[in-house]
Amino acid sequence: MGRDDQTLRPTIVGNDLFQAAVKALGLDAGPTSLIMQTTLTAGGSSPMNATLDDIGMLLPEIERRVRLLAPPDVATAAMKRLRTFMLNYQHR
Repeated sequence: MGRDDQTLRPTIVGNDLFQAAVKALGLDAGPTSLIMQTTLTAGGSSPMNATLDDIGMLLPEIERRVRLLAPPDVATAAMKRLRTFMLNYQHR
């Protein structure tokens, strides 16, 4: 059989807010969802129970971890998108 060169990039399942926040960052969903999940878990929440308050409280740690993943200009733009998303988020 031939070798499959595609990399599996699993994403973490969470509530609509969690999924939208991961998407708002605009980076690869696999590592980004893992950053969000581990940060939320360390902060006492989870992807399924994430609230705006949870994410807002953890923004400094999310940003620190995103900056380990991406170059400075990319990380700055990603965090700007996340903050803008949070300010404009309307619970559906």
